[in-house]
Amino acid sequence: MNRSPGTSPLHAPVDALTAAALTVVILEHWLSTAFDTTSQISVTSLLKAMPPWAPAAWLPQLALGLLFFAGGYSRATVAWPAGQMLRPVVTFLLAWGGGLVVLLANGFSQDAVRQILATALAPLTYLIPYLLLAAISPFLRRLTRRHGWNTALAAGVAAAVIDDWLGPMLLWAMPYLLGLAWGQTHLRLDPLPPGRQSGSRLVTLINRFALPLYLWHPTTLVLAALATARFGPIAGLNDPPTGPSWLLARLVWLPVLTTVLIGLVVLAGTGRNR
Repeated sequence: MNRSPGTSPLHAPVDALTAAALTVVILEHWLSTAFDTTSQISVTSLLKAMPPWAPAAWLPQLALGLLFFAGGYSRATVAWPAGQMLRPVVTFLLAWGGGLVVLLANGFSQDAVRQILATALAPLTYLIPYLLLAAISPFLRRLTRRHGWNTALAAGVAAAVIDDWLGPMLLWAMPYLLGLAWGQTHLRLDPLPPGRQSGSRLVTLINRFALPLYLWHPTTLVLAALATARFGPIAGLNDPPTGPSWLLARLVWLPVLTTVLIGLVVLAGTGRNR
């Protein structure tokens, strides 16, 4: 999920696409996921209070597809930095291993712990297929060199007819292979210069820390809810959503959530990992 951006205008749009897609994923989760701390902590969703907004749940799925596309593009000519990508994941899992101990020691019910962990670890649902695709990128590169765009088409057709666990994997392989094929076409003519950067500073920073930002963004909601539960319901932060007024209140808290997320990424000490 991280790649050092290149200097060419061909690469800048992909970096901007990555930054925009990741921002959509984070914001949609922050605006729709809610915690009810009125009694024992539980997880709910804004979409339950505002059913007409249910189609918005597809936004992060589409944005994740763009991230897979950008990931395939970045693997077109650059080898998978396994150590750099796995290190943030290991750090994240170790941190939440400690978090689990803290939750149990403080008397949280098994149901509350299950809901908290399901929220915090949700990024792994999509990260695992991404890491698997990145790991087999040398094989996929050979396929796309031989068959071009047809590899992505074949993955999409296979995903439509396979119902078991392999179906979702093939579904995410489709945008990844599209990015891989497109990247091979363009990067062969204009290879990425190592260590060079293009685009705005914000886009560069988001790309540099894309993986830890993605991993830790649900944890910010968990920490905010747990840290403020003792103060009672706080609109838009640790109370169940009721409608548009709750959404407006959550918007007010976005700068706080952003600050917490940046702090978590800094503490995790991870970057440059796509």
